[in-house]
Amino acid sequence: MNVVNSDIAIIGAGASGIIASIIAARELKKYNKNYNIILLEKNKRVGKKILITGNGKCNISNTNISPKFYYSTELERAEYALSKFN
Repeated sequence: MNVVNSDIAIIGAGASGIIASIIAARELKKYNKNYNIILLEKNKRVGKKILITGNGKCNISNTNISPKFYYSTELERAEYALSKFN
């Protein structure tokens, strides 16, 4: 197991975790605070799940609502979800 020292740990690098990290860094910078922030994620890529939503634009639907615009190896799931929209 790797050990990393940090002052602030944010668990989960989805949309909320990424935004929390950015806001924490900006707020600390305002006050000239030098803290180490670590963003921890179990997936191989930070923000990976964001790509499955709305052409990678963090929304479930958009003007061109079609499964071909979604990043997934399981487009059947996208088709099913999108079929619920009119």
